[in-house]
Amino acid sequence: MTTTSQGTTLVCALALGLAAGCTSSHELGAGPEGRGAGSVREGLVHSGWLSGDMVTVGAFDADAYQIETFDSVVTLHVGALGGDDFGWAMIQLSLGEYASFAEVPPGTTLSSRGAEVFALGCSGPSHGNWDYDGPADEVEVLVSAGPEPGSRLVSFTATYGGGQHAEGGFIVDAR
Repeated sequence: MTTTSQGTTLVCALALGLAAGCTSSHELGAGPEGRGAGSVREGLVHSGWLSGDMVTVGAFDADAYQIETFDSVVTLHVGALGGDDFGWAMIQLSLGEYASFAEVPPGTTLSSRGAEVFALGCSGPSHGNWDYDGPADEVEVLVSAGPEPGSRLVSFTATYGGGQHAEGGFIVDAR
C-alpha cells in the first residue's frame, strides 16, 4: 500500500470512527495491562483517569480500566467494567493538527475553539449501554512534560450541554 492510500485509509477510518459515536471502539489489540495499540505505535499511552459529572452516572472519579489509541485518537473508559459502581463513562479525544499526542510539544495548549482538538463523551449504566453520546461543546488540552524524559502528561477538560463536564489525563511515553 502506498503512503497516499494509507493516509486515505486513515482519514476514512477516523471519519467513520468519529461519526459512529460510542459505537466506535478502536480496540486494535490490547497491549500490556490492557493498553491498546494504534495503527502507528508512536507512543504508549497509560495512567489514564477521568472524572466529572455526566447524565445517568452523576459524579464520578476513576482510573481508566481501558485505554484505546489509534494514531491521533485516544479513548479512556472508566466505570462498570473497571470495578467502580457509578456506571460507565468514556471520552475520546481526537487531534486536529498533530498526528499523535507524542508529537505535541510540552507547554502547548490545544482548544476546540481553534479546531485543534475534538472530544466525544458517552455515559450510561455499563460499557456498550449508554444514555448519553455527544460531542463536547468545548474542550481544552494542556500538554506538559511527563515524568520520564521525552514523555508527555496530557490533561484535559471538556464541557457538554446541561452542565455536564469531564476532566482527566494520561501519560504518553516517548517514542
